[in-house]
Amino acid sequence: MNHIDHDRELGLLIELCRELCKFGFQVGMSDARPAVFIRDTSGGISWIVALDRSGERFEWRNGADAHPVADPVGAAGAIAVEVWKRAGLSGAM
Repeated sequence: MNHIDHDRELGLLIELCRELCKFGFQVGMSDARPAVFIRDTSGGISWIVALDRSGERFEWRNGADAHPVADPVGAAGAIAVEVWKRAGLSGAM
């Protein structure tokens, strides 16, 4: 990606990060490999979300799941459901 695309990628990930915070997740970002990470209760990284190669979809679980970047609210909701499901929880706070 060129510099402009990198800035767009970071901006989209920041939007997603804000939305994930609304679900009460501990989140952080890496700009070395632009990605959002979600920490588990012990502080370890349990989920990583990045943009796909086209820059049009957020993807997680190594690309097994994805959601359009035009809908960061929906992407955060889909990720939250998956995180809670994997943790054995049924839903939101």
